[in-house]
Amino acid sequence: MPNILITFQATQESTEQLALALGLGAVQSGGNIRLRLLSPADTPALMHSGYGRLKAADLEWAQVVTLGMEAGQPVSDLDAIFAVLSQFPAAAVAEKVCYIYSVGAHPHLAAIRARIAASGLRMADAPTDEAGLTAAAMERIGNTLAASKSEDITITCKT
Repeated sequence: MPNILITFQATQESTEQLALALGLGAVQSGGNIRLRLLSPADTPALMHSGYGRLKAADLEWAQVVTLGMEAGQPVSDLDAIFAVLSQFPAAAVAEKVCYIYSVGAHPHLAAIRARIAASGLRMADAPTDEAGLTAAAMERIGNTLAASKSEDITITCKT
């Protein structure tokens, strides 16, 4: 049972819904999840509350880290994740897989991917654009993340 940390920006309810669908799929396939907002201070009322603040223990616990980004939202929301990862031994970070998705065309997605690679996280081979990301697609991605061994995660998404 892999431990999956689901982090996301949430100024739109649709982003939260995709994160919850990802979590549902992961749990259905036997994964353990933690949901965390990237920037809890600036979020509007969401469907659920109490996601909690990201802590170093969350990243240490996780085998898979997911990042849900919104177009137009600051990439500085990721600073906390990368600051914590920089404190871990490189070998521990290299064991973790990262899946990133964007709600809306995020202008900095390439820069975010480069930052992820520089941190030592391994990228999951998966769709990241908003075009095919429905709740059903995210649930299937969650299934795959939880059912796969972290060293060989490949996700294909059919909408």
